[in-house]
Amino acid sequence: MSLLDAKNNALRGFDAKNDDPNAMEQLPSGDYKVIFKGLEHKASAKGWEHLMITIQVLEGDHSGEMDFNRFSLEAPTPDNIVSTSIKLIAKLSVALGFTLRDEDWENYDTLAAAFESFKGNAVEMNLSVRPNKKNPDFPYKTYNFSGIPNDPFNAKNAPEVKDSDLPFGDQPQAPLDSNGERPF
Repeated sequence: MSLLDAKNNALRGFDAKNDDPNAMEQLPSGDYKVIFKGLEHKASAKGWEHLMITIQVLEGDHSGEMDFNRFSLEAPTPDNIVSTSIKLIAKLSVALGFTLRDEDWENYDTLAAAFESFKGNAVEMNLSVRPNKKNPDFPYKTYNFSGIPNDPFNAKNAPEVKDSDLPFGDQPQAPLDSNGERPF
């Protein structure tokens, strides 16, 4: 993409006189096939410890766009929000193809570490966005994740391929020359 194309995309619908250049467009409600980019333990400048799920949309009008879901599992976060967040984490792990163990829930770091090897896996995400009257820049978002049946990009679904399955896989090799290389 050229710089001119990037400028045209970025400024579409943007009023440089009145709009905030730092405002990020949010993904609208919908179903998305996404790549799981990670679950990380973060801390804000004010010391607020939280987890952040990062995903990137794979297909459609919003392909390439990122979404970040930040949440805390400790006070002063209300118990019902903590409970919903824990269920979301468990649902994401199952969508990615694994079940969290009790030891993964020890703290934010062990929880984030449990997801480390699943970065890059695809999942289905249902996103529901509704306005936040108190803070319009931060709408309320609810997520649901599910696995992708027979996802060809998930390593656990990859077929086992032996040398004998490849064309010419069983052919004899040319002998090595005096330099230890095969002459071709």
